Amino acid sequence: MENVYLMRGNFMTNKRILLIDPAGVLMGLNIGLGYIAGALSQKGFKTKVLDLNNYRVEKPKELLRYVVTEFFPDLIGFSVQSLTYKLSIELAKFLSTFSNIPIVFGGVHTSVDIEKILKYHECVDFLVIGEGEITLCELAKKLNSNTIEEISSINGLVYRAENGTIIINPPRNLIRDLDEIPFPKYDLFGIKQITHYPLLTSRGCPYTCSFCLASKLLNRTWRPQKPIHLIEEIKQAKKQYNIRSFNIMDDNFTLKPERVWEFCELYLKENLDIPWECSNGIRGDKMNFELLKKKKEAGCFSVSLGLESFDQEVFSRIKKKETIEDIVHAVKILKELDIKVIGFFIIGLPVDTYEKTMYSYRRSLEMRFNRTVWQTLIPFPGTDVFEWVKHYGNYCSDYTTAATRLGEVIFETKNFSKEERAEAYEKLVTKTLQYPINPYLSKTKNILNIFRLIFKYDIEHIMKHVLHIFKKTLLVLLKGKSTVLSKVFFRGDIYPGFPIQK
Repeated sequence: MENVYLMRGNFMTNKRILLIDPAGVLMGLNIGLGYIAGALSQKGFKTKVLDLNNYRVEKPKELLRYVVTEFFPDLIGFSVQSLTYKLSIELAKFLSTFSNIPIVFGGVHTSVDIEKILKYHECVDFLVIGEGEITLCELAKKLNSNTIEEISSINGLVYRAENGTIIINPPRNLIRDLDEIPFPKYDLFGIKQITHYPLLTSRGCPYTCSFCLASKLLNRTWRPQKPIHLIEEIKQAKKQYNIRSFNIMDDNFTLKPERVWEFCELYLKENLDIPWECSNGIRGDKMNFELLKKKKEAGCFSVSLGLESFDQEVFSRIKKKETIEDIVHAVKILKELDIKVIGFFIIGLPVDTYEKTMYSYRRSLEMRFNRTVWQTLIPFPGTDVFEWVKHYGNYCSDYTTAATRLGEVIFETKNFSKEERAEAYEKLVTKTLQYPINPYLSKTKNILNIFRLIFKYDIEHIMKHVLHIFKKTLLVLLKGKSTVLSKVFFRGDIYPGFPIQK
């Protein structure tokens, strides 16, 4: 099939770019698209973001058709995560039924599954590999020409030649100075208020955890923003989006403790008085009493720690380059300072078993976490565990099908069967009141499934579950209130005729 951009000629007259964030299992603002939107806007492109992940409607394809027809973009970009890959393909195919507008995929999944996307899906015309702020701006600009030669000069771009051959251009160098990138522009999402603002203070991580893609995608580099730059972003977000709190989302926020200290000092000096949390990027070996006390003084109220497993053999194979004792010590300090502590655990890491998972659960109770989050291991391409599963595991399903529900069992091993993995997940999310709500099922089926899990795994605490369900979960299911969605407010007139689904 001939490339659509060759058929359209000099079409970039209006410079209109539509970015799309497909709906996933978990809601939340797409920070990457926020940065991309800011970069495109700075270069003069009229940019719009269709946030299908937070603005959920009964018929998303019809909303997509409406937006494309009304906005009539010259280029459409999808942010593709592994768990939204299949939906992204489905929406791209739908677009091709009524439009020949070029489609570009970017995001984490695009960078780990390069040739397969263009090989099997003609509806996708380009891939942006790695950081997209510069690459996408260059693509939008150079599509003015009709020549392959112009496209071939764009580093970080993948496309088809006229004969169908897939061309992978040289990779783009990582952005050296993150302070030069414009702040994320969430107003282009149609958002008027963000009560819990996502803040990215650095990119990358030098560590090589076996299950994580961060070091693979960014060549183990870590690039921080200056604390003064972060303070300016927070102040602007408070003014523009009326934020009430913020959440640091880094892969490795605490790599340089002195930078964290400087951030807290500036924060206190500016007297911002906005509470904040760290839901990612915290290492136990980088925590000490003085630093955590300073974070507490600066308004930090919650910290999440990735412990993954309390079993020493399992933990040693993760390659975190810290010890269980480091994390346990950090938790004790956090509890002493009355900072909320959330523990993240992964079911099914290499050499894990059902018994070892249950041991981790019992140890987590002893640690008195405020909350624990249990997830089944998804072996993403490019990670060490992906290669491990090839040798020691048997796949039960395609990992991209995990988008259909949390806790999907992707593979099994001789010592940890599919049935045991599913039971471990269901039991632990039930006991910890983290019921798996499947957005693809009806409200009635979700409620029935929750009670099935309670009666199966935790009937002795039935009253605790009933009170929790009526307090929180039932409100989510029946009234559409979400702990994430309720913190993002769209303009009332953003999509006339397409009310947000309740």
